[in-house]
Amino acid sequence: MRQELSYKSLFDTVFYRSELKAVVQAFRGKLQMNITFTHPAMTLVDMRGATSVIYERARLLSPVSDKFQESTTWRWGPCAKENLVVGGARFLFDPDEACCQLGFMYYSGFGVSRSFQKARELFELSMQRGYARGISGLGVLYQLGQGVAQDFHKAKELYELAIKRGDVVALSHLGYLYETGEGVVKDFRRAKEFYETGIEKGSATARWSLGRLYQYGLGVARDFQKARELFQLAYTYGDPEAPFSLGIMWQQGEGVTKNCHAAKELYEIGLERGSASAPCALGFLYYRGCGVVRDFQKARKLYELGLQRGDTFAATRLGSMYQNANGVAQDFHKAKELYELAIKRGDVVALSHLGYLYETGEGVVKDFRRAKEFYETGIEKGSATARWSLGRLYQYGLGVARDFQKARELFQLAMEEGDSEAPCALGNMYQDGQGVAQDFHKAKELYEIAIERDSAAAPTALGFLYAHGFGVARDFEKTRELYEMGMRRGWRRASTSLGALYENGQGAAQDFHKAKELYEKGINSGDDLAPECLGHMYRDGRGVDQDWDKAKELYEMGIERGSTEAATSLAYLYELMAHVLKTSPRYSPFMQEDYERIALSKAKGMYELAIARGSTSALRYLALLYRSDRSSDELACQWMAKAKEAGEREAAGKLVEWHCS
Repeated sequence: MRQELSYKSLFDTVFYRSELKAVVQAFRGKLQMNITFTHPAMTLVDMRGATSVIYERARLLSPVSDKFQESTTWRWGPCAKENLVVGGARFLFDPDEACCQLGFMYYSGFGVSRSFQKARELFELSMQRGYARGISGLGVLYQLGQGVAQDFHKAKELYELAIKRGDVVALSHLGYLYETGEGVVKDFRRAKEFYETGIEKGSATARWSLGRLYQYGLGVARDFQKARELFQLAYTYGDPEAPFSLGIMWQQGEGVTKNCHAAKELYEIGLERGSASAPCALGFLYYRGCGVVRDFQKARKLYELGLQRGDTFAATRLGSMYQNANGVAQDFHKAKELYELAIKRGDVVALSHLGYLYETGEGVVKDFRRAKEFYETGIEKGSATARWSLGRLYQYGLGVARDFQKARELFQLAMEEGDSEAPCALGNMYQDGQGVAQDFHKAKELYEIAIERDSAAAPTALGFLYAHGFGVARDFEKTRELYEMGMRRGWRRASTSLGALYENGQGAAQDFHKAKELYEKGINSGDDLAPECLGHMYRDGRGVDQDWDKAKELYEMGIERGSTEAATSLAYLYELMAHVLKTSPRYSPFMQEDYERIALSKAKGMYELAIARGSTSALRYLALLYRSDRSSDELACQWMAKAKEAGEREAAGKLVEWHCS
């Protein structure tokens, strides 16, 4: 159904065309009702829902309401030709279905205000009338915690009851509990058995569910061809989610050549069929600009539609937009609420997103312990992303002892499990020689794997190699293309890195205004390096009026965001201030000396902060500070020796020059 056409307007049209009032007053024996839907945008789901509404309203208006069910027969279907007499396929309407279908309409907000409470009442009434699908609908509410307290055990009981009463869709619902381990011990074999039983009983949903196991290799050998065959059969039988899964295969290039245009067409079909997953998938194409013009507003609306339809991942996608200020005002509290909702709906990736807020202190008090707990919970639930997230804590020593071996093991496992960012994280370790021999060629290979997996970070990481000629021929044009790709994929650092190219005229004409815009974009997206880069422009007066107060403010922002080098830059700014104060005619010699001492003391404090955060360059700068301004050759030699041990290239020469023993 087209989004701009409301269910209510379609249903009202049906009511008037059916001349409902005249119909219900015409009872003479057994009445045959044959409803034909002519609107080309209506799906079978729409038609079934509309028939349910017509039936219920007719029953309420009927003068023989107590005998309405046995005195009428209802059939419905689409019109295949212009001549209404010759219609398409006709479907016999089960009167007991009406109550359940109305429940699903309230559940999804189709033609009515969305109400989980009303949906629950209708599902319970349908259950009392003995309609099995109503029991499954009630189970979904308990599984997702919608209108009721989340209760996986209750959901399982309801699905088992629905299966006993003949609902084949409940087999897929119960199988999914075993697939995800919700309320039961995770068991892919049992999930597969339920799906196969559903297929034997003619369930299109079960074909889609089994296809998903083969698509992701859950309890079976990964087999894209088998998955595609099952999705195609489910698609043919009208399953609403099958077009979405086929679209994912085209988008990811799973068993087919990657094709975002083909994915878009399939997502749109899924959207029309009422798929819960298709809106979010289509929204992601607009978010990334894959096969479509990039459009954050369109992405947001589609994520919100997916959220309304109960999609597991929509809340996480929408939360990411609020976290990164993509098409919406940045709102960490809103992001946190959405991640918590996503976790409640069963999205294990949301655990990593919520953990990251605690890791960075965005919208919450920074708490590495809580971040680690969320990541470990995600790992327990089978999240590859959570392994990558936990590996990052060990890589940088955030709330844990720094452990490159542990980090590498976690990244390797996450990579084997298909995580898109893990190859990039491994590449970083080879690039920097963290726990492994430095190897730019290996880093490049890993970045390219990550790019193929749609990593957001990898294009910028690979661009860095081309910018510096590490393991590749230096190529600023290639660098710019990769940074632009990183921006399209939503990586925070990409706009900052691209800004540096424009500031320095590398791979593009020098443009300070463009550089400033890109740095500001990086700041707004939360990048920790962007404030420092813009601070340099104000410190040196590059493309802006020189303003040390503004530079100081920006460096402090970078420090607050956890940047190591921002502390080094602020220390250097204090050194510059000290030299200016020492010679300023505005102050007496006594005041000059006092202000210089204060500025140099602050510089020393900032270098020490940078060193505590792991900066090796700050070791060398602090040694230079002691040598030139604090008249302590012994301390200068001690800090320069530490710089040499840390691998600072110029340190060895300085130790010789200063005659350090």
